[in-house]
Amino acid sequence: MPWSEWIRRWKSRRASLAPVCRPSEIDLYKQDGVRGLIKRKTYLGDIIDYRGMVGTTEVRVQKSRRSALFAEGETCYLQFNWIHFYPHE
Repeated sequence: MPWSEWIRRWKSRRASLAPVCRPSEIDLYKQDGVRGLIKRKTYLGDIIDYRGMVGTTEVRVQKSRRSALFAEGETCYLQFNWIHFYPHE
């Protein structure tokens, strides 16, 4: 079923949807995307775990150590590659 049909069915039931994206399905760029701010960076072996803020919402991003590095306090731009929608409780 296409996403548009899935969303239409949920809206017809008057349910609100929450957008969700896995941390590994978000890319970080120096420009072009949703503007965010890196608040924390943690090295987890081969993965860097970033905690950032987009407005008042915390976003978790996990990238390979070989990806472009961002420092804490640096502005970044996020691209959400695969967004899932779930009923908001």
